[in-house]
Amino acid sequence: MLLVLDLLQSIPSWHLVGLFFAGMAAFIISTISGGGGAMLLIPATSWMIGTAVAPPVINSATLISNTSRLYLFWNDMIGH
Repeated sequence: MLLVLDLLQSIPSWHLVGLFFAGMAAFIISTISGGGGAMLLIPATSWMIGTAVAPPVINSATLISNTSRLYLFWNDMIGH
């Protein structure tokens, strides 16, 4: 947990805002096209926060994105 807080404090706030909007764009494109959102985030996260921390950030974003997509489309999946 301390590693995450240290990482967030070391990143400029405009990078975090940029990552948020890049993540939202990737989520929308990925939802419409059926996948590939993580591939869109690789260049943005690598440029903004560095290549060493990009894979864990992308993995966490993919987990959150898939969970939120499950919640958003639950009624369509179970057929109600």
